[in-house]
Amino acid sequence: PVGRESNFFELGGDSLMASRVIGRVRALGYETARLQLLFDADNLEEFCGALKKSAPAKQGASIDTNPSEEYESFPLTEIQHAYLVSRRDSSGQATVGTTYCQIFATDWVDIDRLDAAWIKVQKRHGMMRASIKENGTQVIAPPSVLGRFERIECTNSSEAKQILNTIKHTVFSLSKPPLHRVFAVSWLEESERRVRLAFCFDYTVLDALSITIVLSELAELYKDPEANLPDIGLTFRDFVIGYQKDNRDVETAKSYWRSRLSELPPAPQLPLAADPSMVGEGRFERLWRTIPESEWSKIKEKARLHGVTPSAALLACYARTLSSWSGGGGVTLNLTIFDRPEVHPDIDKVVGDFTTLLPVACLPSAGASIENQVRDVQKELASDLEHRAVSAVWVQRELARLAGTSGVVLPVVFTSALGLSRFDLDGDFMEYLGGLSQTPQVWLDHQAMERGGGVMLSWDYVSELFPSGMIADMFDAYCSTVSSLAAFDWSEPFPDLLPPSQRAARREANS
Repeated sequence: PVGRESNFFELGGDSLMASRVIGRVRALGYETARLQLLFDADNLEEFCGALKKSAPAKQGASIDTNPSEEYESFPLTEIQHAYLVSRRDSSGQATVGTTYCQIFATDWVDIDRLDAAWIKVQKRHGMMRASIKENGTQVIAPPSVLGRFERIECTNSSEAKQILNTIKHTVFSLSKPPLHRVFAVSWLEESERRVRLAFCFDYTVLDALSITIVLSELAELYKDPEANLPDIGLTFRDFVIGYQKDNRDVETAKSYWRSRLSELPPAPQLPLAADPSMVGEGRFERLWRTIPESEWSKIKEKARLHGVTPSAALLACYARTLSSWSGGGGVTLNLTIFDRPEVHPDIDKVVGDFTTLLPVACLPSAGASIENQVRDVQKELASDLEHRAVSAVWVQRELARLAGTSGVVLPVVFTSALGLSRFDLDGDFMEYLGGLSQTPQVWLDHQAMERGGGVMLSWDYVSELFPSGMIADMFDAYCSTVSSLAAFDWSEPFPDLLPPSQRAARREANS
């Protein structure tokens, strides 16, 4: 139960929940409500006591639906357009895909039954049949355009591994629907059938949250083919055409970011093994590890006690690691935000690319306590979220204009899906084995998703860009730092995160 003594974080609140709370409170006429006010309040009573009503309540936003126009073309979103432009070279050819792949193991699965469930999911969601036209618009194909499970029989596990590695690096032709492929790769091992399921999606039409919705519904329909999934009274096309940001919010956000352009620290200045402009297509690789439930539950509990979100704690660890390998100092990262404005009761059931990007400046300090550094990150995040009416795409254009360059400005990304996943990666009939995401103009993307009670931490990076072994060293240091949050007193500073070469030099000097 929620009462006046309830604490937002102890109830499991996170940044996106907080944004929605503030949005609803402002709609009631309390326009002085701010994220930081909610974060700083000890309880609901203190938060409400600081509010003052300054305007009449607003009528809830709504969007018109047009089922008869389902197959008519419609515009790309800002992030979709950015993906489209950045994945092409000077000749217009696709070089790096916007691909997200997940691979699962299953000892036994009825592929025909799974295929039937997959067909139902594709018919249910129009954006699973979407494609991008040459004129830069998108269109939904009729339900006859469906993908089926591609069945690949291998002679042994080595061949299967090689095929799966090729699948992970799929690049889609955006003009040819559907923009996903699903595979069942199998082989015999000691008279037992081994099966690997691979799901590849193009980010241009489905964001990560939409993919969890799709996989959740697939699992449900596989377990119960007669399951009645709830109707969806809104389409992504309806949203793109009908949703308009408040002009006052946009102008306020532009003013905020313009005032900060000169003070934002640079992207992480990581050592590079190659000139990014010469790498060309590049090849993404993944490192991943799961922090077990025993540690993750302690980290979440400490975060609640200190009035911060688990995402802020991970972001502080990530920024500190990047800063340590960049010579120290502040860094600005791109955060992936799965923000769905509450303009329709079914908005959370719709699949599409709702992604927005948010630049966040992080200023690690060697002597500051863990608690203070996480709080500083959360304070920065709260301020930036208040001004997300313009995205990092706009901010990066302004930064490039200010610097007089056309290169990549903020290529290091943090993606937190904590609290968003409707689909536990370890399902009843599948076990998660890893995957890969690749995105144009991104050098390193950290993703966090809860899994089996713990948290899965993965880094996808362009391998040719960095010195051999460096990203692995960074990733080990980062994961160790995250784990230490469970055991360390947060009034103490973060543990040492110097690169291994510098640690060795320090040990030698000390000896």
